[in-house]
Amino acid sequence: MRLRLLASVLSLASCVAQTFLAPREKALSSVVAGDHYLLPDSNTTTIFAIIGIVTATVCLIIFGCCIASYCCELLECICLYELITTCLPGEFLELACIACCVNCLVSQRTRETSPMEASASWPRKVHRDHYEEVTSTQTIVKDMLRDLGSLSVDDVYCVSADTQTEGKGRGNRRWISSRGCAMQSILIFVEESQAERCWGLSEVMAVSVVEVIDGFMGRGSCRNTQLKWPNDIIMNGMKVGGILRAEAITDAGSKEGKVPVVVGVGVNVDVEQEILEQLKRVRWPATSLRSCEGCDWRADLTVPNLREAILEKFVINARLWWEELESCYIPPVVLQKLTGRQVMVGEKIRVRDGDGRIMSGVHSGVDEHGYLIVTLAEGKREVLARGEFLYGDDQPTGDT
Repeated sequence: MRLRLLASVLSLASCVAQTFLAPREKALSSVVAGDHYLLPDSNTTTIFAIIGIVTATVCLIIFGCCIASYCCELLECICLYELITTCLPGEFLELACIACCVNCLVSQRTRETSPMEASASWPRKVHRDHYEEVTSTQTIVKDMLRDLGSLSVDDVYCVSADTQTEGKGRGNRRWISSRGCAMQSILIFVEESQAERCWGLSEVMAVSVVEVIDGFMGRGSCRNTQLKWPNDIIMNGMKVGGILRAEAITDAGSKEGKVPVVVGVGVNVDVEQEILEQLKRVRWPATSLRSCEGCDWRADLTVPNLREAILEKFVINARLWWEELESCYIPPVVLQKLTGRQVMVGEKIRVRDGDGRIMSGVHSGVDEHGYLIVTLAEGKREVLARGEFLYGDDQPTGDT
């Protein structure tokens, strides 16, 4: 906010200064119907004063708009710039218009890099605990909940580790947790009435992860990070990580009307390939980001940097979409991003649902709950809350 105010004040000052400090001898010219007219020198001072007042007024309007429009977008800035330059001629307006656009850009950047601005409905502080080795980060988080009174329901708690000895994936399957994997579990508190919708945070995490991974790619790389329902992160047809879906820990009790929710994530950055080859996966074999062919990664792609970037992006996105998360399972913008990143949408698939039923159909995306939509041969749609894809002799892909 301070940067936006400063930029607005500078835009006002630059216009007024250029108007009133201009040499009296400088004539104001205008082009009318292709002819050039030069105003008499005696009128120059009056004209500059009038235009100065108009300029100052416009800048004050811009100043007020910048304060009121916290969510100002770049497109709006461009439109405002064109409007001013069209309606108010004069080169002295240029700095003001540019300053206005810079102001909006600064607002956008500030909003993206300062997720912990004061908010009545979202946490204000992030606590980070990192370990060299743990049984699992989820276990550490759940141990923290034994002393619920020492935790603030307004804060975010993150537990990360270099390695896990008992890492778990979906359905308590084994999760390979060696060095080179950016793994962490994040704890936040939500209203008790919203606990059943907490898995929407899993989808927010999924979107955050793919956006962060894409951000670490060089300009020459094709941004091909995808998601495979329900929780896999896919790169070039191979699995590089996964999301441990958000879970409300109701047996830990509640505090101030809120219950704890834990969501986990792990992304292989530079895990030794020999370790990953221990996993016998029928499809989507495990790999690391650094091992993906055709990807030009930035030099700063490291486990700590990726881990921190994912945490920050998750907090930013969750904060931006928090009000929508409170009123629906998955915000429309998140659902759109999820559908656009899903592998095999429109393709024929075979799946086993949570009750063990096997069905074949067309992958039709995910719904507002994050459930898989399968269109059967007769046109009927089945919605799966839980399940897995099958390949070969009804073998699931498994988890890492």
